[in-house]
Amino acid sequence: MKIGGVLPLTGSMAPITKKIAQSAELAMEHVNQGGGVKGCPVQFILRDARQPTVGVDAAKYLVEVERCRRSPDDLLRVTGRSSPR
Repeated sequence: MKIGGVLPLTGSMAPITKKIAQSAELAMEHVNQGGGVKGCPVQFILRDARQPTVGVDAAKYLVEVERCRRSPDDLLRVTGRSSPR
């Protein structure tokens, strides 16, 4: 299973979002050590969204090339944060 994330890893938000990315990677490791999801390992693929237009391209890449079928809300859930609605 592939879970993709698009975060601004460069620029002024980088110090914050890098910590979110590290948390997500640790969560994926924990899940995989426990046998994955329904027996399948989880792969975390992260793309940089340094600008809004780059973020859109990164999201398209994750869906079209990497075949990730997860939303940004899923990444927020993995890191223990809830998305505002």
